[in-house]
This record gives sequence, C-alpha cells and structure tokens, in this order.
Amino acid sequence: MELFGYIYQTYVTEELEVQIEKIDVSIDNTTLKKGETKNLQVIIEPNEAKDHKVEFKSSNPNVITVDEFGRMQANRSGSSIITVKAIENNVQNQIEINVYSNVTSITLDQEEIYMQVGDTFKINAYIEPDDANDKIVIYQSSRQEIAEVQEKGVVTAKQIGETDIIAIANENSEIKAKCKVFVVREMEDAEIHFDSSLTINSLEMSSIDYEENTVADIKNKITTNLEIEIVNYKNQILEDTDIVGTGSKIQVKEDGKILRQYQIILYGDANGDGKINSIDLLVLQRHILEIESIDAIFKKACNISKNGKKPTSVDLLLIQRHILELQVIEQ
Repeated sequence: MELFGYIYQTYVTEELEVQIEKIDVSIDNTTLKKGETKNLQVIIEPNEAKDHKVEFKSSNPNVITVDEFGRMQANRSGSSIITVKAIENNVQNQIEINVYSNVTSITLDQEEIYMQVGDTFKINAYIEPDDANDKIVIYQSSRQEIAEVQEKGVVTAKQIGETDIIAIANENSEIKAKCKVFVVREMEDAEIHFDSSLTINSLEMSSIDYEENTVADIKNKITTNLEIEIVNYKNQILEDTDIVGTGSKIQVKEDGKILRQYQIILYGDANGDGKINSIDLLVLQRHILEIESIDAIFKKACNISKNGKKPTSVDLLLIQRHILELQVIEQ
C-alpha cells in the first residue's frame, strides 16, 4: 500500500500600514466669542487610519489657543489659522477662525462738569474690553437747550441749567455711561488766577509737582476772592495737609455753589493717593492684564506718553523707570 503526502507551502508577505491620506477640518461657526471654547471637527481618511495621531497648531496663540485634542480657547479679538497635521506624514489641512469681542462697559473720564455759556469741553469715553470689535460710541444730551454734544463727545454750553450727557455703546444700547453737566454764570478772568507752573486744559489741571502736592501747596498757587475747596476722587473734602492726587477736584465756589471745577491729573498716579510708587505699577499691570479695571481718569493719568491712547506696557515701564529714579515723569 502506497502513501501519498502533500506539503502545503505558506507564503507570508508584510502588509504595508495604512497611513492618513486626507484630513477634513470643520466647525459649525468660524466666528467665536471671546472667552468661548469649542472643539474642531476632524475627519480622517481612510477610515482605517482614523485613530492615527494628528497635531494642532494655532498661527496666533494670542487670539486662539488649541490643545492636543483640538479644543480651542478664544482669548481676544482677531483671527487665527488652525492647522491640523498628521504626525506620520505631511498630510494637513487648515481652517481660519475669527474671534469677536463684545463691549462689556463704558466709562467716562468725567462724572460731572461745570461750564459757562459758550464753553466747550471734550468728554472721553472708554470702551471695555480694549479689544472690543465695535468701539463706536453715540453721545446724547438729555436737554440740548442747556448743552449739546457732538459725535466725538465735545460738549457746548448753551444756557444756564443742568443736563446729562449720555454715552451709549453702538453695539448694545443697554450699555451706557452718564456725565452731569452744570452750566453756570460766567466768571471774569480777573476773578481767579493760577500760577504759571500749573497747566489748565479746559476743566483739567496738570503739571502738579508730585513732591509738593498738598492742598496747601495747590491753594498757594491760586489767587482769588472766591472760596476754594479741594476734594479727592471719592469726593471727600481734603484738609490743607492732605495730599492731592489724580481725580482730586478743585472746586471754585460762590455762596457755597460751585462755579468752576478743575479735575487734577498726576501722571503716574494710578490710584489717586497722590504718590507714584509700586502700588501704581500693580494697579496698572492688573488693568492691562484685564484682571481689574480702573476708572477713566486713572487711565488718562497712566498714559504717560500723553498720546490720548489707553495705557500699555510702555507706560508701565515709564512708571517703573520713574520709581527707580532713572527717568522722571513729566507732569
């Protein structure tokens, strides 16, 4: 009896690993609000490679940051291109995301002003946050026959009386700020005289010596038969030995009624205590980092370069140099 045997030979071949060939990136809305977080939708082809790793990168991390899972954080207004790239090869795709920053508040650099008929004065409005997309402000006067206001915030006194100047955010009419305007009798030039060392810009006073800024120091530079009273930024009456700082007001009175009010600006004084020190550095730093806002008059005082813009890290440096006695802030 003969036996026949068959030997089967198996051929083994190495199958090449599937790689990513295409990456689709999408999102339901390419415009995010500041502070919003959202995930990118990523589809990988072929399906066999869907679990392969990709990396995410933002072209502008100041605007948008993105983590390893494609979760985006909108940090400030602007735009950024998010790139999704395969780690195993050069296959990638991109999508542009825009961030919109809404207006949250308006502040004015004046809460109340005293004007004479024919006077003009510019009220400055500050929009928060600094990176808000729509910074348009609409100004209105509650009684235009008393004082009218132009689109840039320039107020013109028309006749004796009281009115409110209202600044309204163009983006949201519910966001507004108000300044009280008192139009009073005209004062003659001979009724009051200020020392030439002081700078009077309409209803604001600067050039205060930060080393000689007590109430007595300021009063000695004003010649008048009218009553002079100085209050701090909290409207608390100051004694002659008290220090005058940013936001303090010089009130010129007749029979107890205010005829004129000058708001003081001490450049570098960010908290109204009349000093320029490390506390001012901290206050301005927290404001720049959007940790804590400051009143409009303090923003103006922290604009050391006096270019009419909001304070920045450059102004922070100038205050620091003043404290270190490397460069004195010009008042």
